Amino acid sequence: ERERKKERHFAASTCILKMIIPVRCFTCGKVIGNKWDLYLDLLSSDYSEREALDTLGLNRYCCRRMLMTHVDLIEKLLTYNTLEKITKKEFEEIGAIADRERQKSNLG
Repeated sequence: ERERKKERHFAASTCILKMIIPVRCFTCGKVIGNKWDLYLDLLSSDYSEREALDTLGLNRYCCRRMLMTHVDLIEKLLTYNTLEKITKKEFEEIGAIADRERQKSNLG
């Protein structure tokens, strides 16, 4: 049962687009969500950040900030299943593991 739930969650999560970039600039409201993939393509083809942003027509520093400071966390977030219920025993085991890891990091 639990394995089936994990498989369903994984199947559903792989259908999600692999980006979470805001659709519009927070400051001026210009649409920037459609420029993320192009921006990454330009950077990978040896454009500097300045050249890539100029090519995309992002002249305002607020819009440039939106792309330059974006951190793509979707891959990390997909590893967590928010719908999964854990028992109290499992919760305590996770807490014990975290405590041991904290103690190891404090000693090292």
